[in-house]
Amino acid sequence: MLIDLSIKNYLSFKNETIFSLRAVSNKKDTKVSIFSLKNNIDILKTSVIYWYNASGKTNLLRSIQTIKVLITDSWRLGPGDPVFTLWWVFLQPFRLNDSTRKAPAEFKITFEINWIIYRYEFSLDWMRICSENLYSKKTQKEKVLFKRNFQDIIIYDFDDNNSIKRVNENNLALSIFAKEGSEEAKMIHKFFQEIYVFFWDWSPSDSELMMINEYDTFKPFLKSLLNKADLWIEDIDFSLKEIPFNQLPKSETLRVQLQSQWIPIPENVKSHIWNVYHPVYDDNGNIIWQHAFSVNDESKWTNKILNLAWSIYNVIRQWKILFIDEIDASLHSSLLLNLIRSFNRTNINSHFQIIFTTQNTHIMDIKRTLRRDQIWFVEKDEFWSSKLLRLSDDNIRKEYITEKNYYKWVFWWLKNNKERDDLLKQ
Repeated sequence: MLIDLSIKNYLSFKNETIFSLRAVSNKKDTKVSIFSLKNNIDILKTSVIYWYNASGKTNLLRSIQTIKVLITDSWRLGPGDPVFTLWWVFLQPFRLNDSTRKAPAEFKITFEINWIIYRYEFSLDWMRICSENLYSKKTQKEKVLFKRNFQDIIIYDFDDNNSIKRVNENNLALSIFAKEGSEEAKMIHKFFQEIYVFFWDWSPSDSELMMINEYDTFKPFLKSLLNKADLWIEDIDFSLKEIPFNQLPKSETLRVQLQSQWIPIPENVKSHIWNVYHPVYDDNGNIIWQHAFSVNDESKWTNKILNLAWSIYNVIRQWKILFIDEIDASLHSSLLLNLIRSFNRTNINSHFQIIFTTQNTHIMDIKRTLRRDQIWFVEKDEFWSSKLLRLSDDNIRKEYITEKNYYKWVFWWLKNNKERDDLLKQ
């Protein structure tokens, strides 16, 4: 489980900023499902991040995506390859300060695997890893596993499987150790592989794979989610059918690719097709049959739910970690409330975690939906540097815990109340 995340000199975060899923004890807070680790550490399973557009919410999610990719894939980099050439790596320092724009970005992450608490930290620029340290704690005392300063790597209590010499200046040592067969490194590697960051520019292909490989369990989940979204959908199906080639998605692009390789264009092809079934009524209001619609005939909202469904299903079922950017981009407030309450009520022994950003303030009712320590805000200072605030922090004004007062707080913070100005006045 994820415990803490710290970032410094990364995108809009100039100074060290800590995001934590440690539960803060408060008898007045909403009762939610919390996972208890050893050493009296209680971990939250859900958390929400607020504030206005361009405050830096998405950058926080980009940081976890960058950490994940560097750990799981930096072993692929050959000598001299820039780090940012890895797919899905967003690597930029804070560029609005003269002393930070050429300094390395810094990341620290604390997590739990099999009751062992790990603390992993590293810093890097575009071409090399500057530092890298790994610690673990099974009891009260934390021990050093390995330390790194540029290419000087010292192993204290870690099985690197004799792979130190294979670490280039642009590889994380942990990534190389996992690739070369270190059992403990492979376990940590797997933990980060099972972190999903959802930015809404993915396609429903993963939901399609779920419908193919886990039809009997995924379809009822998807159907229930669509029904709760109140989309008047009676049923949904994903089946293999023969259709004309020109009805394939992006058929013209595919046609050009096939012709360039001298591959004949078939008249018909077999393809998996989404069908969404809506009820058909007679004049007396009785359902007499169901009509099948292509998913392309459905709204963008329906398609976004299809896009999101696989990740929620997979994370809850296999106890993984999911970050969702702007979850309210697809979900109605009532469905979002239903989901959050379901996350909070889920089996106390389950290990999944879901963290999302949103502009939806209808879920800010801390008496029934969220605890203070589940709510975070990202704001920018006068130098345009982002920082995180937690509603449970002592310096947060506790009266701003309702939707109405949240907007008052936002407008109070914004200089000159620019959000209230007539945007079309000029």
